[in-house]
Amino acid sequence: MMKLLPKRILVMALAGLLLLTLLPMRALAEEEGSIAPVWDGENAGQISPVEETEQEEEALCRLRFVCHPEDTFVLIQDSTRLDGNGDYAVIEPEADGSWLLEQGEYLFSAWHKGYEAAERVSFFTGGQAEKTIDLSLRPLAPMNGNDGDGTLYEPAFPLPAMTGNQAVDTANVARSQLGYTYSDGTVYGAWWTEVTSWGWDYTRDDWCAMFACWCSTQAGVGLDKAYSKYGANANYLMEWQVEHCSSDKTFATSPKAGDFLFFGGSDGRAGHVGIVTDYNESTRRVTFVGGNQGGPPSRVSEGTILWDNDSYWGYQVLLGYGRPNYSGSGEAVKAGLDSAAGGAGTLSVSGWAFDPDDPASPVWVHVYVGGPAGSGASLYKFEAKAYREDVEARFPGAGLYHGFNKSFNVAERGNQTIYFYACDLGPVQQEVLFAQAQVNITDPLLQFYTVSYDANGGEGAPEEQFKSHDVPLTLSSVLPTRADESESITVTLDPRGGSVSSNSLSAAKTRHYAFKEWNTAANGRGVPYFPGAAYVTNANVTLYAQWSSTTETEELSLPTPLRSGYRFLGWAREQDAASGFTGSFTPEGDLTLYAIWEEDPDFLPGDANGDGDVDVLDLVRLRRHLAGEQVELSESCADLDGDGEVSILDLVRLRKLLVGAES
Repeated sequence: MMKLLPKRILVMALAGLLLLTLLPMRALAEEEGSIAPVWDGENAGQISPVEETEQEEEALCRLRFVCHPEDTFVLIQDSTRLDGNGDYAVIEPEADGSWLLEQGEYLFSAWHKGYEAAERVSFFTGGQAEKTIDLSLRPLAPMNGNDGDGTLYEPAFPLPAMTGNQAVDTANVARSQLGYTYSDGTVYGAWWTEVTSWGWDYTRDDWCAMFACWCSTQAGVGLDKAYSKYGANANYLMEWQVEHCSSDKTFATSPKAGDFLFFGGSDGRAGHVGIVTDYNESTRRVTFVGGNQGGPPSRVSEGTILWDNDSYWGYQVLLGYGRPNYSGSGEAVKAGLDSAAGGAGTLSVSGWAFDPDDPASPVWVHVYVGGPAGSGASLYKFEAKAYREDVEARFPGAGLYHGFNKSFNVAERGNQTIYFYACDLGPVQQEVLFAQAQVNITDPLLQFYTVSYDANGGEGAPEEQFKSHDVPLTLSSVLPTRADESESITVTLDPRGGSVSSNSLSAAKTRHYAFKEWNTAANGRGVPYFPGAAYVTNANVTLYAQWSSTTETEELSLPTPLRSGYRFLGWAREQDAASGFTGSFTPEGDLTLYAIWEEDPDFLPGDANGDGDVDVLDLVRLRRHLAGEQVELSESCADLDGDGEVSILDLVRLRKLLVGAES
């Protein structure tokens, strides 16, 4: 945002603050309850100090101004606080026009159009709750008179002739001012004083932003199109254009003539601005013209810089560009020819075209066979509105539908020169020649066309067919096939302290293909055709098989793991899950499953019969089980060695347990 307190006032204000640190604290001059800074002699514009007062100072003072002239603009800023734009915070007056301030030092300024500015750096209440300041400003004396004609500053150099292209005219205006030199003020600052009508004289302020705004205004685009009323500050101007105009601070697009080029520090704040006059795509160098650069004294000069986010101009880094809202820029239509081929009484062409002045509308393409426009050659025309994502990729903002791919009948025969024109939609409204081609247009009665088939990942494509000119061809009914594609999915099992029969399972995932249709494009974005359909186009073509697919995945059976003293709750994808699943499931891809356990409150090692006691009855039950009898057995309690199965080793352990040989 524009610093409301101009930079030269800040310098004087800060100097005053330094001076105050060297002087004793003093109350301001008082006369009948008022403070009167007047413009008399050597104390003009200063508040004279008086003897120190012993009166205790209050925390707040209400400050009022009686201004002469009455509509003098008064501004008070707090030098200890910054606003969101890095400027000193402005202290707003109360509803009655007074300021309620704490004892301290402030930045003060006042101005009125046609009068000298008043400047103040501090005040002290002297213990009073309210003070009135009688502020009288002195009329501005003429400066740098130009032979008595009343002109304060040298006029700008003569302007160039305007083309109607506001962007180009802005660049031409900037270039026309090369060599203009600061001489105790600038005509651009005087112009900005009139634009703002705030009463402040900007003729001696930093003037790069005012120069850039002046250039665009001379070209016909100004307030609220290229800048706002607060735009005489490079950083505010950049932020305003980023919000209200097109811009690029990422270096993804290229600058153009008429763009505002911004420079600044590593914090991203702009400190300088110039006007782009040229950009070289091959070298990526920007040529620009700026005010308040070069010298001393400062002047309008030209510079160049590499279009890159790490480019420095002096001590400032390149930040990007903003483009004012130019209307009717007259930027040339852009177009390209991909191919042109003659056929049997036909012409087939493809390419793209769009107009940057009106990218939302399709451009008309005019094709002249046998001679240029105006020669009497035959004209064939159509709109460029087919899908072309590469155009948008190359020219961001152009849009996706600026292509053409046309075949049409022509009366001409033999070798012909073809002239391609794109119709400019901007203010120029003219045909623009963008390509020429040589083609041979043959007699259609002797012409045959080939229809080829591509299985496109499959096999068994039909043999190619031949079509006579203007005679429909029945497409082959032979269908290609495509083999299934299989892959293996691995499921890893983590028993987490238990045991499992296998720690890895595999499932087969198979993709089955079925023929869907033929298409003139391998990716299916062309014209579709079905087997046995009629092909009537008089052109060679390759038809690509299109496939539909289904996926089938083998189902897996999950094993049950064992863990002594725990109950198995199922398998889960997360280790800390509260529950899981068992049985069969179909995996979608490789993954790991974790066993989920809870402690078994009924677990008693050795209690083979589950009666709650470990005694000789458990030994008998376990012996009978190992002998092959069908008896009920608590296998988890009987599995004393924890190997996941009940065996003779567990019988031995139980016997030792009962006789006290093992605990």
